Amino acid sequence: MQSVALSQLVPIIITYFAISEHPWTDIQVLPLALMMLIIFIVWHHYAIGIFYLRWFPNIIDTIIPFVVSIGQFFLVSYLTIRTSLLDIDMGRWTVGFAIFLVVGSFAYFAAAWRIEADLFFWLSHCIHAQQRIAPHVADLISDSSYPFGVFPDAHVQATFCQIDR
Repeated sequence: MQSVALSQLVPIIITYFAISEHPWTDIQVLPLALMMLIIFIVWHHYAIGIFYLRWFPNIIDTIIPFVVSIGQFFLVSYLTIRTSLLDIDMGRWTVGFAIFLVVGSFAYFAAAWRIEADLFFWLSHCIHAQQRIAPHVADLISDSSYPFGVFPDAHVQATFCQIDR
């Protein structure tokens, strides 16, 4: 959904830079920049969640991304430029942004409420394993007889991020 929000925002940004005489000093650049930031932060949150967090999804986990995306689409709709920069509805965008922040915080708290501390055990173990093996990997990479990223010892590769349970 982030790609759809981004595809709606990019033409607006292009139009903004084409119309604006001073694009970096106009106040209208602020909501455009914040919208880009929102899209990237939401994508980052879900990407990190997919990589590191595990739980069984329920209906709330299905609804939240759609609510967040609908909020993004509304925010982008307030930034539409038809003929001049005055077409950007800063008042409604600001109110929508405040509502989006509140809804986004509910999404964050819903995820934080369901996260268990045991989910992070393997992550900290993996980080410690990476720190232990990093000097050996650096030696392998600097050795010109091995291609980049190929480990001559299968044991080194297998223990790079092994989980002890």
